[in-house]
Amino acid sequence: MLKGVVKITAKSFDNREVIKMILHPKSVMSELSLAGEEVRNNEGTVMTTEALVLKVKVEFVKKMMLQNPELAMCIVNFIGRKLKYAEERLESLAMSDARERIVQFLKANAESFGLPIGHETLLKHEFTQQDIASFTGTSRQTVTTVLNDLKKSNKIHFKRKAILIRDVAHLA
Repeated sequence: MLKGVVKITAKSFDNREVIKMILHPKSVMSELSLAGEEVRNNEGTVMTTEALVLKVKVEFVKKMMLQNPELAMCIVNFIGRKLKYAEERLESLAMSDARERIVQFLKANAESFGLPIGHETLLKHEFTQQDIASFTGTSRQTVTTVLNDLKKSNKIHFKRKAILIRDVAHLA
């Protein structure tokens, strides 16, 4: 992906949207096609006003990997990092309470995509509170409560499309 933000979703058994991944520029999607996956039942939704996605044929990537071992290792490392991220998310869902998962979501996005402003971090985003809930396995009401509690304790300040985190390291 070259520009924009895309959320990758699946539907749960009771038809609720589950956000599996949020992709930002320089993200890669459908990497499992390199391992032979032909069909994926996920849906991608653009969250920004524009997005630019580069489509590359699997056969071309495989050919390039055979010709360039360094590229092959980069792709293996990328898939390894993505697997580690998936394991961490699963662990978080199993072992962290709702508040911790929401705070972890804010920290991860601030560290990856936040803009430093002095000691604070500005996270410009396209997430609705329902998006955050769908990603963290919580309810929209819980997200609202946690964000309001963090605001009340002066750990964050938020508007519709931006969250200012006073100190990412001490956000809890």
